[in-house]
Amino acid sequence: MRYIDVQSSHQVCTVKHEVDGKLSLQPGLNYVRSTKAAMAQQLGGSARAVSPLFTADDLALRVRALTRSDLAQLACIGA
Repeated sequence: MRYIDVQSSHQVCTVKHEVDGKLSLQPGLNYVRSTKAAMAQQLGGSARAVSPLFTADDLALRVRALTRSDLAQLACIGA
């Protein structure tokens, strides 16, 4: 089982193939409390489409719908 990560999580849970051949579950961004479905979809796709995210400010600029509360929740869970 992996952790929720704004760099690699999609809107819904996905199964990932590890280098050792095992499968692991990547929780979806829709599991983040207070995150709305549309926001999770934006986080899971378009926010990473151009290039990887580098900072919380970078994330906030790419996903304008995120509130301070949303950013704090993502930081709290280590996403």
